[in-house]
Amino acid sequence: MNILKKRFYIETQHIAYFRFITEGYEGTCLIHTVDPKLGIIDVTIPPELEEDFYQIVKFLKKELKGDNLIELFNFN
Repeated sequence: MNILKKRFYIETQHIAYFRFITEGYEGTCLIHTVDPKLGIIDVTIPPELEEDFYQIVKFLKKELKGDNLIELFNFN
């Protein structure tokens, strides 16, 4: 099974909320904070749940307003 690994920028005050919401959808992803001061996080996603993950991200982008959540690159 190929796991998708992606890196995001998120404003530091939103990291805990992002983790809480995304990991609340059991098995959708795992979040690892790379640099809490810069707001860099790594997200590991099972490929079969990638679409679900991006639906959550789409919702959170609207809720957080602005460029508070930006996909930087993926590791695959």
